[in-house]
Amino acid sequence: MTDEPRCKSITDNPDPRADVSRRDFIRAAAFGAAGAALASSNFACAARPSLPRKGLGNTFMEGDKPLLVVVEGTDLDAMLEAGLDAIGGLNGLVAGKTVVLKPNILNTQPPPTTTDVDMVVSVAKRARTAGASSVTACDATGSGVTTAEKFRELGYPPRLKDEGIELDAVDFSDRMSHVFVSNDNWSSHPTIGVVKTLHEADIVFNLPVVKRHGSARFTCALKNHFGSVYFPLRQVAHRAYRAGDSGKEFFDRALAEYADSVRPELNIVDARALLVRDGPSLEGNAEVKAGVNKIILCGDMVATDVYCSNLMAEHDETYSTDMISLQLETAEKLGLGVRDLNDVVIKEIVA
Repeated sequence: MTDEPRCKSITDNPDPRADVSRRDFIRAAAFGAAGAALASSNFACAARPSLPRKGLGNTFMEGDKPLLVVVEGTDLDAMLEAGLDAIGGLNGLVAGKTVVLKPNILNTQPPPTTTDVDMVVSVAKRARTAGASSVTACDATGSGVTTAEKFRELGYPPRLKDEGIELDAVDFSDRMSHVFVSNDNWSSHPTIGVVKTLHEADIVFNLPVVKRHGSARFTCALKNHFGSVYFPLRQVAHRAYRAGDSGKEFFDRALAEYADSVRPELNIVDARALLVRDGPSLEGNAEVKAGVNKIILCGDMVATDVYCSNLMAEHDETYSTDMISLQLETAEKLGLGVRDLNDVVIKEIVA
């Protein structure tokens, strides 16, 4: 006889709070084979869920309000330097700690489809100057032999190597590269697989771009964490979206919950150019709106997305912030930030 507790399946949970999650998870299974595999008791048992990454919370505050800094300019290094100075610098945050940068590496197309390697390098340099013990760029971009291909095509490896920055190109289908975490407040998936490198980091910096997206309608701080979770879960969410209104609601809740499983300390958004009208790639009606010339720094993912969503609406007549209202509402309920920018201190500076 062993003292090790029996690994429970989803249906073993007697807690009535699990009823909604169980129903939604079973419904997710109907969206395809990936959902069925994830809904199995074998998945629940193998995952041995632990706690989501909570991080340090938002340390960039002014009084009791989140601080959001908008820097306008044309010199990225100068803009980033000014923005970090305005939020109080990184020294107290990163000194002696492992820092992981989460870019958006969707494909091999240039910014704003993907995160500019110049942004990654510039942030990494400042983290190292502030005393970080190590800096790693990490995203889950493919599987098997394609795992690091997008990074290579975008020129990441030589640039990062020259600056002493590690690169972790994660196989998004490799279960062993992920940590499985649970939260009773999640209704899309009771258990979410998170990239291990992100989950174990002392500090996570989220480095999204601002663009339109077919399923999500909009990509920025919250949506960037689709690339932080186990690929079969992403497939379930996308299949759900195509299944009608209830599936779209499932997708939007999942998007916020994926972000809740990671919780970065800081979001640094490259909005020097936007991908408008369509996305997330340069396809269909997608157009690059150049000359926006802004970067946004904030420790609050919800406020970041509200500000950047408003920015998108200014430059894309086909877009409205109402399109992501459920994502923002869900994220706020999960404690990821505030939707009302009246409750945010916004500093706008020119570099």
